[in-house]
Amino acid sequence: MSTAACADFTPGCGSDKAVDEVVRVIKNQAPTMQEIKIERVHTLRTNFATGEVLCSAAVIKTDSSAAKKRVSVGYNVYYDTNRRLAVSVYGAPE
Repeated sequence: MSTAACADFTPGCGSDKAVDEVVRVIKNQAPTMQEIKIERVHTLRTNFATGEVLCSAAVIKTDSSAAKKRVSVGYNVYYDTNRRLAVSVYGAPE
């Protein structure tokens, strides 16, 4: 089995859907932010039995006065019961 094929079975922390969901949750919690940029993404743990991946992201938030704040966000990436990629974000700072 090739490495590319393994990626099909284990969702990734840096997938477009995961990153978009993290940004969406932060925007919903802090609608006054002018810019939200994900600086780094880390895979903390992969549970191969369930296919769930525990992730963290370093995020730079910029407000309307151009003040920047660095925060960390935790999230899980997994396949739901319909085999669709799902993302649960927690610890998203305001």
